[in-house]
Amino acid sequence: KFKANETKVLLVKIERTIANSIYTPIDISSTNDSLLYEIKFSYLIGKYIGYFLLALVINVLLGISLRNNLHLFHGCYIIMILGLTLNDFHFDALELHGDFFRYWSYINELFFISMALFFFIRVFMVFTDQKLHFPRSYKFLSIYNNILLIVSCILFVSFQVLSYKSPINLFISEFVFYYTVFGFVFVISSLLQGVYF
Repeated sequence: KFKANETKVLLVKIERTIANSIYTPIDISSTNDSLLYEIKFSYLIGKYIGYFLLALVINVLLGISLRNNLHLFHGCYIIMILGLTLNDFHFDALELHGDFFRYWSYINELFFISMALFFFIRVFMVFTDQKLHFPRSYKFLSIYNNILLIVSCILFVSFQVLSYKSPINLFISEFVFYYTVFGFVFVISSLLQGVYF
């Protein structure tokens, strides 16, 4: 226990194993203050996840009833965003247990980001009717998206099979990261093309 206004040096050695980022406490406070912060944070994230779950249910029902791929792609996009949220805020450790969590924890967050972009592009292509109105952009986005799906699946499998610090995993992660950034830039340029031309 600390006395009021007492300072101590705390040395912590942390080694990454499977996470891209490690969160360490930067504030040491009383148990009540810490729990109050966690309750507020959990409530906020719970609302965020709840809104996405509602949107997911609505999109799946619309996709089934209207037989429209747009809503199913959007539902898959929401699943990837939920996966990223659970992974990034470490709520997955609270919600998932046993062997499933062990395999889940090896999923790189870039997988969720790249697959979210994959489904976002699918939604974008269907919603803006790229095939009819922007055939060149549609062709490029289709090729880009197919490659993105392949490299995302390779990323997923490699992190399940190989060590986290494997040079192959590091290379695949870097490639997927830059490939995804390129995709974001291209989608934004496609949006601007639709607005100005």
